[in-house]
Amino acid sequence: MTTTAGSTRRASIHSTVQAAGALAVPGSAAAATFAASPGGGDASLQARLVRLEDLHAIRALNEEFGWEKGLTPVDFDERDAIDVAADRGSATAVLNCLVHIEEPIGPECPLVDMARQQGGGVVRRTERGVFEHALVRREGIWAIDRSVYRALLLLVIVVLGAPALGYGQWLHYPTEGIPRKDGKPDLTAPTPRLADGKPDLSGLWHATQTNRCENSRGEARPCGIEIGGSPLGGNLGRNLPGGKLPYQPWAEKLTNERHAVNSIDDPHVRCLPDNPPRHWTLPHLTKAVHNPKLLVLMYEVNAMYRQIFIDGRPFPPDMNPTWNGYSVGHWEGDTLVVETRGFRDDLWIDTWGSPMSDVAKMTEKIRRPNFGSLEIELTIDDPKVYTKPFTVMLSESLEADTELVDEFCTEGEKDYDRLQRSRSK
Repeated sequence: MTTTAGSTRRASIHSTVQAAGALAVPGSAAAATFAASPGGGDASLQARLVRLEDLHAIRALNEEFGWEKGLTPVDFDERDAIDVAADRGSATAVLNCLVHIEEPIGPECPLVDMARQQGGGVVRRTERGVFEHALVRREGIWAIDRSVYRALLLLVIVVLGAPALGYGQWLHYPTEGIPRKDGKPDLTAPTPRLADGKPDLSGLWHATQTNRCENSRGEARPCGIEIGGSPLGGNLGRNLPGGKLPYQPWAEKLTNERHAVNSIDDPHVRCLPDNPPRHWTLPHLTKAVHNPKLLVLMYEVNAMYRQIFIDGRPFPPDMNPTWNGYSVGHWEGDTLVVETRGFRDDLWIDTWGSPMSDVAKMTEKIRRPNFGSLEIELTIDDPKVYTKPFTVMLSESLEADTELVDEFCTEGEKDYDRLQRSRSK
């Protein structure tokens, strides 16, 4: 899948294929594609899954390579190409990217006149180029054997410090009104409040309990600018007794079947809406805009939104089933209690494929204990799918000094069709 550049800003440099069973950004602008398929149309499902395993390992190498080079996800603005040999012993990868080069002003700098006119002391140029990797696989482990960089085009010339440049796409724009210590956001500051004295839930939020970042060898490494998603996004019941939700027998069988084929039918993979509670757990940002009568949640993927009415209205008498359902809220002290009903009958609540039906009632008890965090007590009562109501705890952290950007995974999306063709192999 591919998206606009917004999805590559904070998530992993290369998208992790959802069908490979991992929680990841759905198709970044640097998403890789196969250049060939060993065995053609006669390849078995097992062979295709093996190729996905190779792709995942090579993407992890590419990500680690970019991190070591000081490149950021937004620098990868084109599609990568990965070609794995039929014997799985070697592969090639091409990483299209933007490379930033800084040069001090001096006699040898061809842009010295421009730099002096702009009042800057350093010239930065941005090139579009490619890193071409030759990879080898020894004892089951992929490694980059050699790498070559080729500059393709000089794109942009920027003088650092020039006042007219501003903030591109508001990716690094100071959040207004945020408390600070030594110039840095003070996320432990007291809870902000609305005019009526209730906690103000406004802010840009992402999952706190993130998956760890790993290198190509599966070892933990610093995450840098990645935000990741919550492990609960994969299995919402992982912290419950037995590590699973209290399924009805048919629902547990369905979930296991979905998980066994790497969740290739996940609506998220198909670029369909991420219904509640998934926007709290996936690796994307949610912007909350709050006033005493209404809480609006703007989800970064596919320009989705959710309205929570706090004006005392009842549920509609005849609710047309929807992806997000119908949400009304009321306050219990400093906790906003949100009740949601009117869901569709075919929803997933995690990547493993746990179902949610049209009779489900969801309750979210949302608290903001300080400036930088949200605590969400989530309860789902769905007797059609589960033997009893269950409750899980979710947490969100404030993402300061940035903004939402467009992230549309439907542009050029081809993965779902390919994965469905693999089902019968």
